[in-house]
Amino acid sequence: MFLYFFFVGQLLGLTYLTFSLKRRFSLNSKKTIYLAAYFLVYLVSHFLAYKLRNAGTLAFRSLPIQIFYYFSYISFTLIIFALVYLVILDGIEWIYNKKNKNTDLKKREFFKKSLQFGLAGGVLSSTTLGVVQAKSGPEYKFIEIPVDHPEMEGLTIAQISDLHVGPLIDRSYVQDTVDRVNAQKVDLVVLTGDLVDGSPEQLMGDMAPLKDLQSRLGIYGCLGNHELYSGLYDWLPQFESLNIRMLNNEHIVIDSAQRSFVIAGVTDPHIGRAYEELRPNAKKAIQGAPAHFYKIVLAHQPSACFETVEAGFDLQLSGHTHGGQFFPFNLVISFFHPYVRGLNRHKEKMWVYVNSATGYWGPPNRLAVPAEITIFSFKFKPTTQTQVRLQENPTENYTMS
Repeated sequence: MFLYFFFVGQLLGLTYLTFSLKRRFSLNSKKTIYLAAYFLVYLVSHFLAYKLRNAGTLAFRSLPIQIFYYFSYISFTLIIFALVYLVILDGIEWIYNKKNKNTDLKKREFFKKSLQFGLAGGVLSSTTLGVVQAKSGPEYKFIEIPVDHPEMEGLTIAQISDLHVGPLIDRSYVQDTVDRVNAQKVDLVVLTGDLVDGSPEQLMGDMAPLKDLQSRLGIYGCLGNHELYSGLYDWLPQFESLNIRMLNNEHIVIDSAQRSFVIAGVTDPHIGRAYEELRPNAKKAIQGAPAHFYKIVLAHQPSACFETVEAGFDLQLSGHTHGGQFFPFNLVISFFHPYVRGLNRHKEKMWVYVNSATGYWGPPNRLAVPAEITIFSFKFKPTTQTQVRLQENPTENYTMS
């Protein structure tokens, strides 16, 4: 249902765009028809792009399909930027005309031409810069987490989220991501959902580099909503073959001479609506874990924090929002999620980190919101709770690495 409302909204936006461009550029009837025809072709292609993504046998890497997807999604970004900048320019023009009622015709014409060049330049440069930033791959984001568990001092974790391997993200992008993670030589690698946009038949060749991820303490993940759209039960054994341990409302205890902590995962709410047995359950995920261990939970959507904090977790690692992915969506995304990007303190009890996505979904554009691989390091900063816990658990292992 959301998909149809989305396209109705686009139809309304394209109608406004057609008449606004006709007026601003003084287009004749023939040029206006060409413009409307382009918008119609785009709208049909965009609708088909969404539908075809989950056609399990479609060859994403064939040249016609690549051209089709790039046409659809580059057109989408051009149209979005055109709509945003037109609204801004319409406002500027209204203010100018109101304040300069007696300005001569030549000055008005010069101002109009300036706005036309500004619109064209803004749309083309924003699209180009956004595509270049998206295609350049993720950059590192280093985050220090304060902890009152001394055994966590110096632990390092790499987070990959929302990789969205699919029509426009291929093996080379995945390989580059793996190489960047491995270069950091972390203790643990986590993947917080939305890894795929397609079937195993389409994407296992592109996903293969993930098997080369390196960490000392394991590679763990949680499921996102796009795993559901891409054939959840087809993907579960494939993730296992890539050495990714998906944590579906369960946890693993890491207990060694150097490290003692819990890593857990909860499923995505969309998955729970489709499969009752996979309904997200934070309490089940932590059940039986050592009470005095530091507890990390992987939850695709930041909104899971309302349940995970009550279950007793210390840190939640999430994704899903993409940080808005590109301007102007980065300005409005906070209206839909409790946390959008970066490190946040929830109820003074739990840290929530939201990764802005390692890949991109749909349009290859990351203007003002770069893709990221998050590298976490943990710094021991004792609190009053540290001594309380020591007194309650005098045999607790606090060996430092």
